[in-house]
Amino acid sequence: MHVLVTHIDRKSIYIPISFKATGTFQTVEKEEALADTGASGRIIDETYTRKLQIPKIALKQSIDVYNVDGTLNKKGTITHYVRILMTIGGRTKWETFYCTGLGKQCIILGLPWF
Repeated sequence: MHVLVTHIDRKSIYIPISFKATGTFQTVEKEEALADTGASGRIIDETYTRKLQIPKIALKQSIDVYNVDGTLNKKGTITHYVRILMTIGGRTKWETFYCTGLGKQCIILGLPWF
């Protein structure tokens, strides 16, 4: 798979993606996703999901979120996820993204994506 890198910023790599979500969300969005091998999943900012009106799905069991130093993240636990039809480098695939507060990032592609 050929993936173009949007840019590299202070040891961070950003990858261009486009996506559509399940439900009533019909617009194709374009975004730069942070590629992060230290993250344990695919993650989307919950403020971003509200802004785009992406329907969230409740998890059967919440997931605790920990920081790099082992402390519990101040956003607490992950309770919802979204399904996104994501296109990267010409390849399109349905992916699950967990919703939590990410600060300045909208989307993080963690280790399972790699």
